[in-house]
Amino acid sequence: MSYPFTYKSKFETLHHEAEQLMNKRLKLQQSVDEAKRKGEEIYESVDKWLIEAGKAIEEADEFIQGEEQAKKRCFVGLCPDLKTRYLLSKKAEKKALAIDKLVNEGDHDPISFRPRILQIVASSVYHREALNSRVLFLKQVMDALRDPNLNKIGVHGMGGVGKTTLAKEVHRQAIEEKLFDEVVMVAVNQTPELRRIQSEVADVLGLTFDVEEYLEELIDYMRDAKDSELPPIATEVAKKCAGLPLLLLTVATDLRNRESYAWNDKLKQLSVFDNEEIYAKVHSVLESSYNDLPGNEVKSFFLLCGLLGLSNIPIRSLLKYVMGLSLFKHISTVKEARNKVYTLIDTLKAKCLLIDGDKYGFVKIHDVVRDTALLIASREQHAFIGTRSGSELMKWPNKDSARISLPYCDIEDLPEGWECPKAELLLLFTEVLSLGIPDLFFKGIRNLEVVDFTGMRFVSLPSSLAFLSNLHTLCLHRCQLDDIAIIGDLKQLRVLSFANSYIVELPDK
Repeated sequence: MSYPFTYKSKFETLHHEAEQLMNKRLKLQQSVDEAKRKGEEIYESVDKWLIEAGKAIEEADEFIQGEEQAKKRCFVGLCPDLKTRYLLSKKAEKKALAIDKLVNEGDHDPISFRPRILQIVASSVYHREALNSRVLFLKQVMDALRDPNLNKIGVHGMGGVGKTTLAKEVHRQAIEEKLFDEVVMVAVNQTPELRRIQSEVADVLGLTFDVEEYLEELIDYMRDAKDSELPPIATEVAKKCAGLPLLLLTVATDLRNRESYAWNDKLKQLSVFDNEEIYAKVHSVLESSYNDLPGNEVKSFFLLCGLLGLSNIPIRSLLKYVMGLSLFKHISTVKEARNKVYTLIDTLKAKCLLIDGDKYGFVKIHDVVRDTALLIASREQHAFIGTRSGSELMKWPNKDSARISLPYCDIEDLPEGWECPKAELLLLFTEVLSLGIPDLFFKGIRNLEVVDFTGMRFVSLPSSLAFLSNLHTLCLHRCQLDDIAIIGDLKQLRVLSFANSYIVELPDK
């Protein structure tokens, strides 16, 4: 019966264990990322631990946040009774023990292995019979390969005498005798195409080139530059290229042998992205990547990421939205939806359309990628997004808009007679607590399935909220809420979130 009286210490222990697990997971994930960059494969047990740790951290975070909300309610006389404290304390202890077990299981060494490259070599392809008269040449080359003091071997002769055939037989025997860990054969013509040769070698070895190779071209262009201002400018230009190879090459080609003022001008263009030619090329590449995505679910999910208008996107918010929009077929539980969300995030990361967020539980989308997502969403889904970063909202969504996002726009008043019958999603993020919502605001937008109001104050929620008979997800984040009784009229609600909100009084029912 000690649980009600150890309530605080149980939660402190859970918080400490969750932090330990988060740090261990972050360190292991960094090692995994490094191993993957080297072309190594990750042991299944490591991937499984990372997934389990991620879920455990998220569940613990949600549980702790719930306890924080309980603390706030104490200020208005709504502290948990002894039974509730007993149950919460016992659950916190159980979660802490489970996390401690994960921490102890998190020491993986090694975490990866280098895959063996399987090469299928058909001896018939190499016409061994044609080499019978050249056995001496073959023996000389093979002897040279076995000599540790030699690193280059040349075979010369006029066209048609059998140099390529000899090389193929050497290739086959080198593999059969296991003279080297890897054996690669690449055709090189009189005018070598270095990029193609590198690519073919990489394909055989199972490797891919990172963005750094494109940055190397940018650096190569700078090597002859005498202007000492160029290196720092070039670094900023490279960052503005968003890690997009085509954009890096386009910009590098344009700036080759140019003076510093040209680099500064290009940096300015990239900062505001007003260079139509560059934008068209990048948009074309990104839209091509979007079109190559495997299926409508991942495409819709990507467009949703862009619609939020945020650089760092909370994965938890994405989960709430996709459940409200019924984005996934044949999925009915939160756990199934969460697994699907993380799977789609991995798919988009592999396409460089998303990257890791600044902290755990977030993903990032570059401004350039987001702009492309918004263009596609406005065309395919009748989506509307207001100007970001505190800019004044220049126009209001028209009546055909289906998905509406107003992230931190400068809005003085919300319209009362607004008609938008096709709208299914409405996101409004603000820091202006005084921004009010007219009582009949929802009367003309009755088909909403997802509503997220962040950073607002409500004496009482609009009575027209009851018109939203199809509402599945309602998020009231960082809000001050006096009266929320009307939420009881939302019979189709699946997800209700009050994250970081202050509620003065809970309804009786």
